[in-house]
Amino acid sequence: MNTLELFLLDHARVHAASLTNNAGGLSVAELAARNLSDDQWRLRPHGLNSLAWIFWHIARCEDAAVSIMVANRPQVFDEEPWADRLGILRRDVGTEMTLAEVEDFSRAVNVPAIRDYRSAVGSRTREIATSLRPDDLDDVPSGERLEQIRGQAVLIPKAEWVLKIWDGKPVGWFLAWLGTGHSYMHLGQGRWVKKLILAGVTS
Repeated sequence: MNTLELFLLDHARVHAASLTNNAGGLSVAELAARNLSDDQWRLRPHGLNSLAWIFWHIARCEDAAVSIMVANRPQVFDEEPWADRLGILRRDVGTEMTLAEVEDFSRAVNVPAIRDYRSAVGSRTREIATSLRPDDLDDVPSGERLEQIRGQAVLIPKAEWVLKIWDGKPVGWFLAWLGTGHSYMHLGQGRWVKKLILAGVTS
Protein backbone atom coordinates (compact mmCIF):
# COMPACT_ATOMS: atom_id res chain seq x y z
CA MET A 1 0.00 0.00 0.00
CA ASN A 2 1.46 3.36 -1.00
CA THR A 3 0.87 6.73 0.65
CA LEU A 4 -2.02 7.71 -1.61
CA GLU A 5 -3.77 4.38 -1.11
CA LEU A 6 -3.45 4.91 2.64
CA PHE A 7 -4.91 8.40 2.25
CA LEU A 8 -7.92 7.05 0.35
CA LEU A 9 -8.53 4.47 3.07
CA ASP A 10 -8.38 7.16 5.75
CA HIS A 11 -10.53 9.53 3.68
CA ALA A 12 -13.21 6.83 3.46
CA ARG A 13 -13.51 6.89 7.24
CA VAL A 14 -14.66 10.53 7.28
CA HIS A 15 -17.25 10.18 4.50
CA ALA A 16 -20.38 8.13 4.00
CA ALA A 17 -19.93 4.45 3.22
CA SER A 18 -22.16 4.90 0.16
CA LEU A 19 -19.54 7.25 -1.31
CA THR A 20 -16.54 5.02 -0.76
CA ASN A 21 -17.93 1.46 -0.70
CA ASN A 22 -16.48 1.26 2.77
CA ALA A 23 -16.41 -2.39 3.77
CA GLY A 24 -15.22 -1.55 7.26
CA GLY A 25 -18.59 -0.56 8.68
CA LEU A 26 -19.86 2.84 9.69
CA SER A 27 -17.63 5.83 9.03
CA VAL A 28 -16.87 8.51 11.61
CA ALA A 29 -19.22 10.83 9.68
CA GLU A 30 -22.09 8.38 9.93
CA LEU A 31 -21.48 7.79 13.63
CA ALA A 32 -21.71 11.54 14.20
CA ALA A 33 -25.00 12.12 12.40
CA ARG A 34 -26.99 8.99 11.62
CA ASN A 35 -30.50 8.52 13.01
CA LEU A 36 -30.99 12.26 13.53
CA SER A 37 -33.64 14.37 11.83
CA ASP A 38 -32.83 17.43 9.77
CA ASP A 39 -34.24 19.57 12.58
CA GLN A 40 -31.86 17.90 15.04
CA TRP A 41 -28.96 18.74 12.70
CA ARG A 42 -29.84 22.41 13.29
CA LEU A 43 -29.67 22.25 17.10
CA ARG A 44 -26.85 23.90 19.07
CA PRO A 45 -26.84 22.32 22.55
CA HIS A 46 -25.00 24.53 25.03
CA GLY A 47 -24.33 26.95 22.16
CA LEU A 48 -22.02 24.51 20.35
CA ASN A 49 -21.78 24.41 16.57
CA SER A 50 -24.66 22.54 14.99
CA LEU A 51 -24.12 19.39 12.97
CA ALA A 52 -25.35 21.38 9.97
CA TRP A 53 -22.56 23.91 10.47
CA ILE A 54 -19.93 21.24 11.17
CA PHE A 55 -20.66 19.20 8.03
CA TRP A 56 -20.87 22.33 5.86
CA HIS A 57 -17.63 23.74 7.28
CA ILE A 58 -15.56 20.59 6.76
CA ALA A 59 -16.96 20.20 3.24
CA ARG A 60 -16.12 23.80 2.32
CA CYS A 61 -12.59 23.49 3.71
CA GLU A 62 -11.96 20.22 1.90
CA ASP A 63 -13.38 21.63 -1.34
CA ALA A 64 -11.29 24.81 -1.33
CA ALA A 65 -8.06 23.21 -0.17
CA VAL A 66 -8.11 20.16 -2.43
CA SER A 67 -9.65 21.74 -5.53
CA ILE A 68 -7.52 24.89 -5.51
CA MET A 69 -4.36 24.14 -3.57
CA VAL A 70 -3.86 20.53 -4.66
CA ALA A 71 -5.34 20.44 -8.16
CA ASN A 72 -5.62 24.09 -9.29
CA ARG A 73 -9.21 23.47 -10.35
CA PRO A 74 -12.48 25.34 -9.74
CA GLN A 75 -14.21 24.49 -6.49
CA VAL A 76 -17.07 22.00 -6.55
CA PHE A 77 -19.04 24.81 -4.91
CA ASP A 78 -18.76 26.89 -8.10
CA GLU A 79 -19.37 24.16 -10.66
CA GLU A 80 -23.05 23.86 -9.75
CA PRO A 81 -25.40 26.35 -8.05
CA TRP A 82 -24.54 25.03 -4.60
CA ALA A 83 -25.15 28.37 -2.87
CA ASP A 84 -28.73 28.31 -4.15
CA ARG A 85 -29.21 24.65 -3.29
CA LEU A 86 -27.86 25.22 0.20
CA GLY A 87 -30.00 28.32 0.61
CA ILE A 88 -27.11 30.47 1.84
CA LEU A 89 -25.62 33.79 0.77
CA ARG A 90 -22.02 33.20 1.86
CA ARG A 91 -19.26 31.37 -0.01
CA ASP A 92 -16.53 31.37 2.66
CA VAL A 93 -15.66 28.29 4.73
CA GLY A 94 -17.08 29.59 8.01
CA THR A 95 -13.85 30.23 9.91
CA GLU A 96 -14.31 33.16 12.34
CA MET A 97 -18.10 33.21 12.03
CA THR A 98 -19.79 34.78 15.05
CA LEU A 99 -22.13 32.80 17.29
CA ALA A 100 -25.07 34.76 15.90
CA GLU A 101 -23.99 33.93 12.34
CA VAL A 102 -23.72 30.23 13.21
CA GLU A 103 -27.22 30.38 14.68
CA ASP A 104 -28.69 32.09 11.61
CA PHE A 105 -26.86 29.70 9.31
CA SER A 106 -28.06 26.62 11.20
CA ARG A 107 -31.68 27.75 10.96
CA ALA A 108 -31.60 28.67 7.29
CA VAL A 109 -29.39 26.11 5.51
CA ASN A 110 -30.86 23.24 3.50
CA VAL A 111 -29.66 20.19 5.43
CA PRO A 112 -30.13 17.56 2.69
CA ALA A 113 -28.13 19.83 0.37
CA ILE A 114 -25.25 19.80 2.87
CA ARG A 115 -25.08 16.02 2.63
CA ASP A 116 -25.22 16.17 -1.17
CA TYR A 117 -22.54 18.85 -1.33
CA ARG A 118 -20.21 16.98 1.00
CA SER A 119 -20.68 13.82 -1.05
CA ALA A 120 -19.77 15.74 -4.23
CA VAL A 121 -16.69 17.18 -2.52
CA GLY A 122 -15.63 13.76 -1.27
CA SER A 123 -15.96 12.31 -4.77
CA ARG A 124 -13.85 15.17 -6.17
CA THR A 125 -11.13 14.62 -3.56
CA ARG A 126 -10.94 10.92 -4.36
CA GLU A 127 -10.77 11.66 -8.09
CA ILE A 128 -7.91 14.09 -7.55
CA ALA A 129 -6.02 11.82 -5.15
CA THR A 130 -6.32 8.90 -7.58
CA SER A 131 -4.75 11.04 -10.32
CA LEU A 132 -1.65 11.87 -8.23
CA ARG A 133 1.64 10.02 -7.95
CA PRO A 134 3.31 9.59 -4.54
CA ASP A 135 6.08 12.00 -5.59
CA ASP A 136 3.46 14.73 -6.20
CA LEU A 137 2.81 14.89 -2.46
CA ASP A 138 6.06 16.81 -1.97
CA ASP A 139 5.14 19.57 -4.44
CA VAL A 140 4.47 22.98 -2.89
CA PRO A 141 1.57 24.87 -4.52
CA SER A 142 2.46 28.26 -5.93
CA GLY A 143 1.62 31.51 -4.20
CA GLU A 144 -0.82 32.18 -7.03
CA ARG A 145 -3.07 29.48 -5.60
CA LEU A 146 -3.11 31.24 -2.25
CA GLU A 147 -4.20 34.36 -4.11
CA GLN A 148 -7.04 32.34 -5.61
CA ILE A 149 -8.13 31.43 -2.08
CA ARG A 150 -8.16 35.13 -1.21
CA GLY A 151 -9.75 36.25 -4.49
CA GLN A 152 -12.52 33.67 -4.33
CA ALA A 153 -13.54 34.82 -0.83
CA VAL A 154 -12.83 31.41 0.68
CA LEU A 155 -11.85 33.24 3.88
CA ILE A 156 -13.39 36.35 5.36
CA PRO A 157 -10.83 39.07 6.23
CA LYS A 158 -10.73 38.07 9.92
CA ALA A 159 -9.80 34.53 8.89
CA GLU A 160 -6.90 35.33 6.57
CA TRP A 161 -4.53 34.12 9.28
CA VAL A 162 -5.27 30.69 7.78
CA LEU A 163 -3.23 31.66 4.71
CA LYS A 164 -0.12 31.99 6.86
CA ILE A 165 -0.57 28.36 7.92
CA TRP A 166 -1.19 27.17 4.36
CA ASP A 167 1.72 29.08 2.83
CA GLY A 168 4.60 26.80 1.89
CA LYS A 169 2.82 23.55 2.76
CA PRO A 170 3.14 20.65 0.29
CA VAL A 171 0.31 18.86 -1.48
CA GLY A 172 0.52 15.95 0.95
CA TRP A 173 -0.16 18.29 3.87
CA PHE A 174 -3.34 19.62 2.26
CA LEU A 175 -4.61 16.11 1.64
CA ALA A 176 -3.68 14.84 5.10
CA TRP A 177 -5.03 17.84 7.01
CA LEU A 178 -7.94 19.29 5.01
CA GLY A 179 -8.84 15.97 3.39
CA THR A 180 -9.00 13.95 6.60
CA GLY A 181 -7.48 15.37 9.81
CA HIS A 182 -9.62 18.50 9.95
CA SER A 183 -12.72 16.37 9.38
CA TYR A 184 -11.76 13.97 12.18
CA MET A 185 -11.39 16.91 14.56
CA HIS A 186 -14.79 18.42 13.81
CA LEU A 187 -16.59 15.07 13.55
CA GLY A 188 -15.37 14.34 17.07
CA GLN A 189 -17.12 17.55 18.10
CA GLY A 190 -20.14 16.40 16.12
CA ARG A 191 -20.37 13.16 18.06
CA TRP A 192 -20.44 15.16 21.31
CA VAL A 193 -23.20 17.40 19.91
CA LYS A 194 -25.18 14.30 18.92
CA LYS A 195 -24.75 12.82 22.40
CA LEU A 196 -26.19 15.99 23.96
CA ILE A 197 -29.09 16.05 21.49
CA LEU A 198 -29.98 12.43 22.26
CA ALA A 199 -29.82 13.26 25.96
CA GLY A 200 -32.48 15.91 25.38
CA VAL A 201 -30.27 19.01 25.47
CA THR A 202 -31.52 21.27 22.68
CA SER A 203 -30.17 24.74 23.48
